[in-house]
Amino acid sequence: QKGKLNMAASDPMASLNALLQEDPKSGEAASSSSSADKEPLASLTEVDSLASPEIVICGATLLEAVGDNKKTAAVKESSLYAPHRLAGTALDDTKILNVITGPSSNHCFALTDKGVFAWGKNHRGQLGVGDDQPRNMPTLVAALSKEKIVHAATGKAHSIFITAKGEVYAAGCNKFGTVGPSVKKKQETAPKPILVPGITGAVRAACGADFSMVVTKSGALYSFGWSEFGQLGHGTDGQFNQSASSVKMTFEAERSPERVQGVTNVVQVACGPHHSCALQADGTALTWGSGGYGRLGHNDQADQWRPKALPNFLFRSVACGNAWTCGVGWRVYNMEQRPTGGGMLHMMGRLNPNKDSAMYPKPEYDVQGWEIQHMACGNTHIVLAADGSTIAWGSGTGFGELGLGSSGAKSSAKPKKVDDLEGANVGAVAAGSAQTLWLPPADAGARG
Repeated sequence: QKGKLNMAASDPMASLNALLQEDPKSGEAASSSSSADKEPLASLTEVDSLASPEIVICGATLLEAVGDNKKTAAVKESSLYAPHRLAGTALDDTKILNVITGPSSNHCFALTDKGVFAWGKNHRGQLGVGDDQPRNMPTLVAALSKEKIVHAATGKAHSIFITAKGEVYAAGCNKFGTVGPSVKKKQETAPKPILVPGITGAVRAACGADFSMVVTKSGALYSFGWSEFGQLGHGTDGQFNQSASSVKMTFEAERSPERVQGVTNVVQVACGPHHSCALQADGTALTWGSGGYGRLGHNDQADQWRPKALPNFLFRSVACGNAWTCGVGWRVYNMEQRPTGGGMLHMMGRLNPNKDSAMYPKPEYDVQGWEIQHMACGNTHIVLAADGSTIAWGSGTGFGELGLGSSGAKSSAKPKKVDDLEGANVGAVAAGSAQTLWLPPADAGARG
């Protein structure tokens, strides 16, 4: 029932064959009739149009100190444990178009009608503001003021920007090739965005910890950066012997964008720190990279160096967290059948370290029946916007990332509603290493 979370217990060892017996009304099973017109199941992710959107945040605010054990107490003390409006900043006189962060990131971007604004950790120049000093408040990325930025993505210490002209810019650490070939090989940082050659018609991007993915309007997928686990999808992990007289193995970055073979008509791409997931327009999801904890969904823990399709599942949206992948979609009898309903959330990998990993896509029954509009994965948590509610859960979330309030749970193995945002039609969500961003209308119930 919508409006109430379904907390019914389910057998974690249920087989895929048992899932085939699900009632089609649940969104799990496929329609028995195939689609003659082959209309796309999946499309580019879009931000819902809101008249007066505002940024609402929770979690760590001292982002440059996240991960520094000596500063953990200071991070917790300054964290926001309930959703708060990001007010009294340079964003006050702008119209917010989108909010950006990622599971490997402690920095954020706001895309607005007056340019791109950045804040958070900046030790490698990843904010693109021309230096390596952190920003606690949104700061205009002046170097991009002449460009209309339609999308952006964040890695651990680098960022990608997509222009309306389909060009790709990058800023931050280039030690692993994440900024592309335009900088000198020994120049480890690019504190201002620079053009990445070799890609035209770009529309979307995603970043892992040390690599980047770019989708073009023709549905091609390009990647560059570090490939130690095969996460670039080029059929190699980049390992080679750098010594002619002895065995001295190392890895080489791929600085120039290269097209990922084996995927076509790509409309979405998502990255965890060391793995990738691409979604094709027909609903086929393909995963590759680090396979630990079963995060690729192929019923094993092997790394995959090339995209490998998830059989018997179709999806309409996908996302990646630290050690898991999730998608909203359907278990199907065969890949030619068109599913009915809105689908339900499936997860593979490990979100909760106290539970067994899901080695293949398993349904998240606690949110069954909810129409999920937006989804984001952080380092240790998941956030959903569904039917006028926001839902969050995760383990090890010590900085208020879930937004459940100072007196509420700091972490939760089960999905929970974020009460302060109940009833708000959230237009976008983004989840970082230790922070969550929402884009609700201005009359949402967040705190000032």
